Amino acid sequence: MIGPDAPQQGIRVRFSGQATGTGTHLNTSNLYLLGTAPDAVSLIGVQLKLQLSMSAGSIKVYISDGTRLQAVLVNPQQSPPDFDGEFSGSGVGTFTQA
Repeated sequence: MIGPDAPQQGIRVRFSGQATGTGTHLNTSNLYLLGTAPDAVSLIGVQLKLQLSMSAGSIKVYISDGTRLQAVLVNPQQSPPDFDGEFSGSGVGTFTQA
């Protein structure tokens, strides 16, 4: 969900992207991440830059429109991802309405 009242109300979205970098090859499909994006609605359908950091059951995705940080998405502590290894890299992604 994104929007000013998320997670209680908002627009259901999916963020799809890819990153290249250094570390272990990881399959990260179907992860649940939390974050705040002030201009969330205006980000739907826009190709965004991302920085991805993964280690020890922790994932952080920094999303920018090229000039400013738009959102930071993290995995909730009660729902850690299941993977071994580390990865850091950059790439692109897009929010689409779910």
